[in-house]
Amino acid sequence: MQKVLEKKPELKRAIKLPHATAMVVGIIIGASIFVQPSEITGQVPSVGGVFLVRFSALATLPLNDPEASVLELERAFSELGFRGVVEKYPKIRWKLGHLGGAIPYLAERLDRGYAAFKECRANISQKPSEYLKTFYFDTVNFDVKALQLAIDFAGADHLVAGSDYPHQIGSLKQMISSIDNLNISEKDKDNIYGKTAAKLLNI
Repeated sequence: MQKVLEKKPELKRAIKLPHATAMVVGIIIGASIFVQPSEITGQVPSVGGVFLVRFSALATLPLNDPEASVLELERAFSELGFRGVVEKYPKIRWKLGHLGGAIPYLAERLDRGYAAFKECRANISQKPSEYLKTFYFDTVNFDVKALQLAIDFAGADHLVAGSDYPHQIGSLKQMISSIDNLNISEKDKDNIYGKTAAKLLNI
């Protein structure tokens, strides 16, 4: 992804392929490089489909640092809201990795920033949480209470199953256990396990 902005023709070609329904947007920190989703979407103004935003690499910290990945995800996701990317590209559906980092937990604070600082209102016409609630979140956090918070924030219909497998801290078993233990309907669980993702990807 470091080179993605140098490959604008390829990006434009790929996103317009007949069966291209999604692309992965990486977040890379190091040597003052931050490949932001807003920069990528700016290369393809008519883009639609699904953007899967996930942590890719952190040059200044170990790649197995779970805290670093969540912090950088939260930074990127909040920028999607404050920079007006979601408002500018309404056709895009965003799927956020790692349960959205800290976004469901910090959304209220982002809204307070919007109310308090005119700079936070420069590019958007609604509170950040209104945009963030339209995002989809994978379940790569096996704490049932954390999953419930994301459901309370965006709705069960905005969660999709994720295990982080075969990463060392990923687990299919824990993914299944955490979803099964949610206090939601069997229909909602079925949607999380696959139906919502299938709908997003048109499969």
